[in-house]
Amino acid sequence: MEFKFIENPGITAVNEIRDRLKAYNNQFWEVTDKPQYSLTVNEDGCLVGGLVFSVFGDWLELEFLWVDQDFRGRGGVGKELLARAEAYAKDFGCKTAVVNTMSFQAKPFYEKNEYVLMYTQKNYPKTSSRYYLEKKLT
Repeated sequence: MEFKFIENPGITAVNEIRDRLKAYNNQFWEVTDKPQYSLTVNEDGCLVGGLVFSVFGDWLELEFLWVDQDFRGRGGVGKELLARAEAYAKDFGCKTAVVNTMSFQAKPFYEKNEYVLMYTQKNYPKTSSRYYLEKKLT
């Protein structure tokens, strides 16, 4: 056997490992589709916010939520993006939403939107914390 470290492997090498793990896992999942979606908001032709999420079985998985600094805290752009994704996921039968966010990011925002802290990963990657939050959609 030959073991080999590769720093910054290309997408082909990463996908080969990912695809093999996915093929193994698919024997056990009740659902194998995990469609990914994006929802954006523009003003005057410029992107001011966006959300990337997946629907996996009964779960809405929030992956990335971004709002331009000039639009944060005014106009409810983030709240509206979140509400629209949740409504979309409910139409698919999702019962729970999950998100993780860093200590320097949006934990208070998610808590204001009824997400509940489930787990804290401390000292990640060194001095910050990562928070895992969930919200019941039903």
